[in-house]
Amino acid sequence: MQAITLSSKNSAHQPERRFGFRRKRHFRFPPREGNRLVFLGDADAWFDTALQHIRAAQHYVVFETYLVESGEILRRFHQAMREAAGRGVKIHFLIDDYGARGLDATTRRRMCEAGIEVRSYNPFRHWRWYANLRRDHRKLLVVDGELAFVTGAGLTDDFSCELSGADGWRDTALQVSGPVVADCFALFAETWRNCGGALRLPPPRPEVLADGVAARLLAAEPHHNEILRALLRRLYRARRRIWLATPYFVPTRKLRRALRRAARRGVEVRLLLPGDHNDHLWVSYAARGIYQRLLRDGVRIFEFQPAFIHAKLAIVDDWATTGSSNFDRWDQRWNLDANLAFEAGACLSAMEQWFEATLAQCQEIDLAHWQARPWHRRLRERLAHLLINLLERVGRNRAARRADRSD
Repeated sequence: MQAITLSSKNSAHQPERRFGFRRKRHFRFPPREGNRLVFLGDADAWFDTALQHIRAAQHYVVFETYLVESGEILRRFHQAMREAAGRGVKIHFLIDDYGARGLDATTRRRMCEAGIEVRSYNPFRHWRWYANLRRDHRKLLVVDGELAFVTGAGLTDDFSCELSGADGWRDTALQVSGPVVADCFALFAETWRNCGGALRLPPPRPEVLADGVAARLLAAEPHHNEILRALLRRLYRARRRIWLATPYFVPTRKLRRALRRAARRGVEVRLLLPGDHNDHLWVSYAARGIYQRLLRDGVRIFEFQPAFIHAKLAIVDDWATTGSSNFDRWDQRWNLDANLAFEAGACLSAMEQWFEATLAQCQEIDLAHWQARPWHRRLRERLAHLLINLLERVGRNRAARRADRSD
């Protein structure tokens, strides 16, 4: 079978295509019929299911992730991949260089010695400044070309309630089989190639499943975000509900405006956001700085109380998407991300049940109470919001100058 390769002519210009400012406004992958989807409502379920399939792999495992940190979860995945490699399974492990700074050198060396091929995306160097902002935030796993997973959870003990107890970060995952698996593989192969050469594995040709549903893989890269564009299209046409969960609510102006307009025309808009448990408090302050206007327009905001909620999903009428995208400005400008989008079916029902059950553990923000918060909280939120705007403006101006130089 033909392996995925890249000619030297294309290789020479690949960085410009990946990070160019002017891009065609198209979707890379079409909707695929005949997919079977399973929603996994917590990170421990994702860990257990992924490990089970890695241990059963017969041909290859390709795994792309952002946050990697030495601990029990990484030990389990390391062991499963080592055992698979020992019986001849090809293991390709792609990590973001900055996100994987918690991966100790000994574990990485042992991976390579066991036959696991490890590559890093965009090596972090202090003197590179602006270029360091580009990060691989995707979480993709493909096993034997027959099964794939998209998730927002990283390989750290923080995401496991089994290990971290009540403080475990809450996240979700989506398991998929069917034609869209080939798109997940192709997206991984592109990033792998950009990090050091072609992925010499046969492209998968999964069967169309008779009882499957339509699904589409949405990809994002710097200045070309299909995920946000697909979401905005749905928001503009929403008639019944918009349910959005994200850990870092620093949306673009277009997204804020779409949410407010939808609420004003009678759509039920509910935002599921972190409360005081957050790994980036300044982002939380910036998010709270835009609550008031949303609340005035009828958007309902719920803050999760037990722990940090890291889930990223959206349900708009009978359409849904989930994966690695935070739907924020940072993803729009800098990150590689991957989401799956689909409509109707049992998977959507499971996602709805998860969302409603999670809301039961939230505190809803009341407009009158919010307006009465202390002045020092208002000041802190305002300063954080101004900082976000400044960073966005710097990025936008830098990208525009780069585009002008390329003309």
